[in-house]
Amino acid sequence: MTEDSTANEKTLYNVHQLCEHMVSSVLKEVNTIQYLIRSIEEISGKPFSRDRIKCLSSPPRAGAALHTVASAGYMWSKVRPGTEKGDIVMAEEHITPYMNGKDKVDVSAENLKSLRNFVERNIRHELIHAFDDVRGVIEPANCMHQACSEIRAARLSGDCFAGEEIKKGRVDYFQGGIQCVRRRATLAVESNPICRGFADRAVETTFAQCYSDYEPFVAPVYSMGSYGDVTFDNSTLKL
Repeated sequence: MTEDSTANEKTLYNVHQLCEHMVSSVLKEVNTIQYLIRSIEEISGKPFSRDRIKCLSSPPRAGAALHTVASAGYMWSKVRPGTEKGDIVMAEEHITPYMNGKDKVDVSAENLKSLRNFVERNIRHELIHAFDDVRGVIEPANCMHQACSEIRAARLSGDCFAGEEIKKGRVDYFQGGIQCVRRRATLAVESNPICRGFADRAVETTFAQCYSDYEPFVAPVYSMGSYGDVTFDNSTLKL
């Protein structure tokens, strides 16, 4: 993260500002994210505007714990006010833990690095869904289609990088990544009411093919941040 980014974060005093700032920072500085967005634009023939990535509070649910609230989501259809089909939503509830209380940002270097990685992983995960949507291979009501996109998103986003698994006490350098992708994809598919009870079969049936599908990358993404110094121009950078 640049010194300017860190300085700017010291002036932010609510969760929405912090979330939006971190999203903009990742879009500007992480070239794997830029490459995904440019690839989506090339297929769709339309600009992917910055306002398609939104920081919003999740609709309240009585007694809902934080771990039951999705940290981000891709809008396969228009399902909530303030969003359109194809939007990406970051849940502000998952940004709040990085703040001191409700009205002050914690700007410790450790917290900022963790928050940046969190935002980067979630945006890349949802952009994989967006890419799959525009290339025309996903029908949201088809459990096999959803399983394939969830497998790809779990593998390519960073959700299952070794560092993330080690943080959770899962140390298996040979099978840990595959097990993580399978586990996360199954949980995601199972959360779809249409696919409950069918998630294991859907993931198992599609796993081999979709785990090896890296598009639009030519190889899997294995680490956070940028690969080299190349910037991939796209509409989110024209602010």
